[in-house]
Amino acid sequence: MRVLSCGILVFLVAIAPLLGGERGSKGSAATTAPGRGGSAPEAARGRVETPDDIVRAKWPAVIEVLQNQGLDAAGKEKEIERIVSPIIDFVLMSKLALGKAHWTRLTAPQRERYLQLFVARLKQSYREKIALYEGEKILVKFPPRGTSAAKAESSKTVHVPIELTTKGKQAIVVHKFRQDEKQWKLYDAEIEGVSILLTYRSQFSDILRTGTVEDLLKQLEKEPPR
Repeated sequence: MRVLSCGILVFLVAIAPLLGGERGSKGSAATTAPGRGGSAPEAARGRVETPDDIVRAKWPAVIEVLQNQGLDAAGKEKEIERIVSPIIDFVLMSKLALGKAHWTRLTAPQRERYLQLFVARLKQSYREKIALYEGEKILVKFPPRGTSAAKAESSKTVHVPIELTTKGKQAIVVHKFRQDEKQWKLYDAEIEGVSILLTYRSQFSDILRTGTVEDLLKQLEKEPPR
């Protein structure tokens, strides 16, 4: 299974590899499937607390926007960003993607510039990937309800896996959450064992191995790969 560019917000990053660049028949319903612990919550618009709750709430909401034929691409981008951005820790994700050794090398102005460029790269990349979706049916299998609840009480990090199926292809996506001031936020995801953060860290390390911080920042200013 080919994993596309990792510059995608987590809820879109799992869909792009499954689409594989192909175009499916338009108008197919996107659905969630009962998992080992039951189906996704209805609309799930209310307050969510555990990582399990967040995943169960956000995935159906994102799929609903993707299949909304009344929204154009710009409208879908705006709505998905509204749904997803509040539960992503962009600052932590940015720091971990660079790595502690490299982060400490940056001056205060460089850190601010890097954070802005990295977040902008993430958002731009996921906007481009939204265009890959054309109504393919998506099945989401969640873990049993409450799977993360016990661990969330005793640990600052919790992983929530789901299984995605579309067009006969399957992928395991592991959502990685960390607690910050009693809020659980997403800081990484693995798609079929491939980590977004580690992929970025490898790319950044390659640049910094022979280049400078300014070289990295200039690279981030360029258009992300499609």
